[in-house]
Amino acid sequence: MKKQILMEKDEIKKEIVESMRDLYLRGLVTSSSGNISARIFGSEFLWITPTGPNKPKLKEDDLVKIDLDGRILEGNNKPSAEWRTHVEIFKVRKDVNAVVHTHNPFTIGVTMVRKEFKPVTTEASILLKEIATLPFKKPCSEELSKLVSKNIINRNALILRGHGVIGVGSDLNEAKSIVEVIEDDAIVQTVMKIFSKRASRY
Repeated sequence: MKKQILMEKDEIKKEIVESMRDLYLRGLVTSSSGNISARIFGSEFLWITPTGPNKPKLKEDDLVKIDLDGRILEGNNKPSAEWRTHVEIFKVRKDVNAVVHTHNPFTIGVTMVRKEFKPVTTEASILLKEIATLPFKKPCSEELSKLVSKNIINRNALILRGHGVIGVGSDLNEAKSIVEVIEDDAIVQTVMKIFSKRASRY
């Protein structure tokens, strides 16, 4: 049993590091923005990316293990400044084992000019449950974490107006797919808007 837990822990840490690099290459996080957390199913602690720059160069030893009160259990770094939002999600969603927070540029742009985000692609319509776009709250604040925990019930994605996107899932692949699909859909919406304006000129 102990060996299995160690294997799961190592796999989770590896997936967090790889996922952060993937998201960086897609332009959904920058070297200093965005954060990821994941836990072993049913556990009362999680692994989370550290605060600070160099997100695409993270190593497994850079990750921080914290409990659901934010206390550091392992690691030499400070946990992400958004740790409150992550733990609040885990507290209210026992089915969630991974949280991905990104700064999707097209999604942010679309929701800065619209009140709601309504998917237009088939993939997004199938994968995404009802999406709520939350009003802007100060990043890393307790106010933001409470608002997120209240609205993440029965949803797998939230858009934080002027800030970014949160995707949750039973594992990291699912949570990462959520934020990626939202951005792909936002790009399609942007292209549709551009060409509809051009078409109206003729």
